[in-house]
Amino acid sequence: MSDVCRNVMETLVASELERQAQCLSAEERDNLDRGAVMAYALNRLPVRYALAPEERGWHRDRLSRRLAPLVRDAVSWGINAVRHHPRPVSTTLPEERPPETLLDELATLLECDNLDWDNLAATVEATLLRVESQRPHKGRSRLAS
Repeated sequence: MSDVCRNVMETLVASELERQAQCLSAEERDNLDRGAVMAYALNRLPVRYALAPEERGWHRDRLSRRLAPLVRDAVSWGINAVRHHPRPVSTTLPEERPPETLLDELATLLECDNLDWDNLAATVEATLLRVESQRPHKGRSRLAS
């Protein structure tokens, strides 16, 4: 499949985002998560797909006239949302380790010399109950129920 279908709104939102970003301070512009703003705005706008470049151009011109206020508002809301509620920093998953290494680490953490996969759940439960019973607390334990 050589033809690619594209959402024409992406181009309109990207242009509007760059226009509005120019009104921000240099520091805000540099720190703005443009991808998050784009996603926020696009999720609030209608989708308009086009296949051929000519069709995309026709849709872009037509939509930019008809939906300019809506695109402007959606981008503005996106900028405000991202500035006031930034996304958490994503982290990569830790490198995969062999199961036996993980079991050894759990055995150390749980202070259990004979830990294996068969007694893991029971050992974790017993450890939690032991730790809970050693804590000063009011009322009944949540683990004892």
